[in-house]
Amino acid sequence: MHLEKVTSRSGQAALAGWISSNDVTLFTTVLVMAIAMFLHARLTKGGKENVQITQEKATLAERLDATAGELDSSNDLLDKTRKSLKTDAGRGATSSGKQLVDKAGKPSRHLTPSSTRC
Repeated sequence: MHLEKVTSRSGQAALAGWISSNDVTLFTTVLVMAIAMFLHARLTKGGKENVQITQEKATLAERLDATAGELDSSNDLLDKTRKSLKTDAGRGATSSGKQLVDKAGKPSRHLTPSSTRC
């Protein structure tokens, strides 16, 4: 754009200078508004993502609590079973072991050579 010198006699040059300065102001305003809209959209999107992540965090925390409860109950059951096995082993380890060996050594009445064929 070619601008003329501003003099008191040239009305067109004064008008061109005024339009030129308004163009820069308008461009700056549009640029600032575009940046503001971009930042606002990004902030809004970040807020929505934050809400979604917070909900997922709460869901995972509930799931973790439930799983931890199941683990605790399983560990309690395992401890009870271990204690029961230790007390059973202490009471009659020899008689129980002998009974198991006797059962394993004797063939079952229900098994016959013809029933074991495939």
